[in-house]
Formats: sequence, structure tokens, C-alpha cells
Amino acid sequence: MKKFLRTVLLILCICVMCYSGFQLYKIYSGYAQANKTYASASEKFVKPNTQDHAKPDRETNPTEPKNVAPIQVDFDALLQENEDVVGWIYCPDTALNFPIIQGSDNDYYLRRMWNGEYNYSGCIFMDYRCDEKFADYNSIIYGHNMNNDGMFALLEDYLDQEYFEKHPVIYLLTPEADYKIDVMAAVLTDANSDLYDFPISRNGFDEFMEKVMAQSELSVQTDLQSVEHTVTLSTCAYEFQDARYLVVGSLKPLDRVKQ
Repeated sequence: MKKFLRTVLLILCICVMCYSGFQLYKIYSGYAQANKTYASASEKFVKPNTQDHAKPDRETNPTEPKNVAPIQVDFDALLQENEDVVGWIYCPDTALNFPIIQGSDNDYYLRRMWNGEYNYSGCIFMDYRCDEKFADYNSIIYGHNMNNDGMFALLEDYLDQEYFEKHPVIYLLTPEADYKIDVMAAVLTDANSDLYDFPISRNGFDEFMEKVMAQSELSVQTDLQSVEHTVTLSTCAYEFQDARYLVVGSLKPLDRVKQ
């Protein structure tokens, strides 16, 4: 009987190991598929901006340098493949280079890539309650904190002052306009934080920014009165239950070079 029980236990252990191995294979093969899909999207729809940022625009103003994003996005082609695309987010010298999607809720794209295909990695998506043209006082964008450093894994790095100083600007491009996000704050908070609120008045927005700056891990000099719109980037953190990393930045319009 003891030998039989040991045999059964051994078989159960092997089954558990096989199941766990299969689940890990599914997760990491999903990571690989997501990496391939997003790399393909970047190659297909994004190209470097050949406009020299320091070179004056001779046609419109011979003395004022043009303030442009370092990339261009073919939104006409991108929207033909998914009409839920609302933008593209990019940070130089990092892995952040993804389309931004907005669904009818905050669940659909949680485990779907930008093309709608199911994948554990999900995609970068904007809160369904936000204006798709980023006209709100504060727009919230979500992404997973991936173990392979993909999606919004870099948000944790922004809690480090030195990392922030090397990457103070994130670019956000939309079908209508290009923007830069001047990072103002990096916060470790919880999923129920009032930093997820949507200010609907200037007074409410001022209060929101004061709370953000008070909780920030960074030392940043910002004239809050000059800030008109912000973008909040959000991802999961693991310091405590329901923890979140937030990076908040001032949204400022850029010039756009004709494609």
C-alpha cells in the first residue's frame, strides 16, 4: 500500500510539474508573440523623423527652430487595421514604443494586443472614460508591468531621480496632433488612490496636481499654473496588495512635420 501511495503521489507531482511547465510555456510564448507583433507594428507604421530638431523651419520662420517629435506615425494605415487606435507612445532609448488603444471599457484590451488578438501581454490602452483626443484635464493610460521589461515596466524606473533625468520626456502622437509629455512626478500608490480621479474644473485640476506633486518621489521644478493638461501612465506594482506605479506629465503640443 505504501508503495502504491508513493507511486500515486509521484504521478501527481509529475502532472503538477507538467501543468506548471505548460502554463509557463504559454506565458513566455505569449511574450514572444507579443514582442513580434509590436515590433512588426513599429516597423510598419513608424519611421524616424528626419526633421532636424535644431534646424530652423525656413518656410515658416527662419529663426525659430521647429519643435517636433523624433518619430512619425502613419495613422491612416494604422486606423485601417484597428479603428480603436487613439495614439502612439514613445520614449527614446527605452522599450516604450507602442500604439495606444481605447475600447468601450477597461477590460477588453487588458488581455488583447492592439490588433485584438488574445495575449497575456495585452496592450497600452487609454481609460474608456477619457476624451480620445486627450482634451481632458487628465488622461489616464494603462499598461502591464511585464516581467520581460515590456509595456509599462519602465514606470517603476521613474521613481529613481537619475533615471528620470535621463528620460524626462515621453512622446505622444495622435492622428490629429503630436505632443510631448514632460514628466512631473512618479508615485507609488494604490489602486483606489484619488490620483485616478478625473478633474472637471480648473480648481479641481489644481488640487489634483498639488496631490500628485506632494506624493511624488522625484524632485522636479514645475510651474503648475502653466500646466493645462496632464497624462497619467499607470501600471501594477508589487510592493503591497493592489499597489500601482504612476508617472504623471504635462502634455504639451509640438509642431508636426508633413508626412
